[in-house]
Amino acid sequence: EQVLDEMMLKEDKRTYMRQLEPKKKWDLIRDQQKMNIQSNFVILNCIELLKRDHISLKNVTDVSTIIRTANKSLMTLFYEKDGVQLLFNMIKRYCVKKDPSREDLDIVEALMGAVHGLLNSVNGVEAICEYPDSGVAFLYVFLLGCGSLANEAVTKLMFLYNRCQSEEAIDYWVDTYSKEHNDHTRLESLIAVFDHSEDSLYILSFMKVMNVFIGSHV
Repeated sequence: EQVLDEMMLKEDKRTYMRQLEPKKKWDLIRDQQKMNIQSNFVILNCIELLKRDHISLKNVTDVSTIIRTANKSLMTLFYEKDGVQLLFNMIKRYCVKKDPSREDLDIVEALMGAVHGLLNSVNGVEAICEYPDSGVAFLYVFLLGCGSLANEAVTKLMFLYNRCQSEEAIDYWVDTYSKEHNDHTRLESLIAVFDHSEDSLYILSFMKVMNVFIGSHV
């Protein structure tokens, strides 16, 4: 059963595996153990890539793919090695670039794809919700002013808010972002980006964010 859990198979596949003769079951267990040893190195390599100051689009695409396809024990290793914090820190590093290039935005999009992969599992959802700066990182993405990324960031922010339903969480995200950007007033950065945007999708996303922020204080 432990091997089946690791493989995260659906129940119909599990039923088939349980019916295998003992020798084939043992072969399956050995193959899974070999795969775990090899995959541990893959996860550790992901961690090392996320520790760097910069990451290539190819590498971040590989990281995103691994996160979305890794089994339970490998993702546990990812969490134990502070993978969630490293992932969000990398997102922030690319969001604060002055005049980000198209490749920079593609990298942020791929990193957000990795976040989406984490949200596909219960443990991933818990890890992201427990990390206090996840909402801050989503604000960074939102304030890039890029319509498609802004919409993705809003979706993640609303997900976090619906999970915590906390005025304190909203305040922390906004205050932390404002402090890191030396804003003189709260929401100064959000309003500044909104004022200069001609992207209709971004403007719509902005209104959604403001509704969440205002609604949390009603």
